[in-house]
Amino acid sequence: MTNRQRVLAVVGGGIVVLVFLEAVLSIWVENLQANQEQGTLFGRFVLPGFLLALKSGWRWLEANDKPILVLLTLALLLVAGLLAGLTGRLVSASRERAAAQAIEGPFLIPELTGMEEEDFRGRRRAVAVYALRNNGRSPAIIRRLQDTMIARDRLPDEYEEVWLGETLASRPAQYIAIGPARLQPTQGMHFRCALTAEDIGRAGRRYLIARFEFEDLLGHSYVQGFSMLLPGQGSAMQHMITGDTPYNYRREARA
Repeated sequence: MTNRQRVLAVVGGGIVVLVFLEAVLSIWVENLQANQEQGTLFGRFVLPGFLLALKSGWRWLEANDKPILVLLTLALLLVAGLLAGLTGRLVSASRERAAAQAIEGPFLIPELTGMEEEDFRGRRRAVAVYALRNNGRSPAIIRRLQDTMIARDRLPDEYEEVWLGETLASRPAQYIAIGPARLQPTQGMHFRCALTAEDIGRAGRRYLIARFEFEDLLGHSYVQGFSMLLPGQGSAMQHMITGDTPYNYRREARA
């Protein structure tokens, strides 16, 4: 629902409430009887005077219903205008806060730091060592991480194909704080990802693909993914981001 729809809903609800109260009050005034305590000062003077004033006021309202309806309409329009102005200021403030958050928030960049090998069931397989460098101005908290290394001639067209049906939400929850790179070095924040068992010995390029969920200091949650083409055997230690937006993205996590 948009802000304009919310304002219209409030105004419409106010009109419905006023009409309902008018009907209820009309029925109640017409059926009121004098209080049974006729022998008391309250029963003889105060309550009858109050009821008489109430009836007189209601009859005046009924006699002047059209001008009053015009005044009520103008009042509702005024309230609607005030609500619209307030909504506009709130939207503007929200945009400014989002812009400030984007500037001051964390900004994580993957960085390949090494290539190793390990024994796996009597065979040797490659292991990529990488870090998430925070080039933003505030810390990031990694909550979930999912990565894989595959050997292919090219990346699969379907992004979910590389995860073999496993979702990021199924990964165990973590709490890994990564401070801004200008304040905190990346030592001790490296991640290791080995080549999948199915691709050991398979020819083709090796790709490191990862996605992770992280939070900023305000508790806003984001999902980020990246894909890098790893260097070949004996090549210089450098990587190339590949896969375009299906593999490389950053967006707010769904609630």
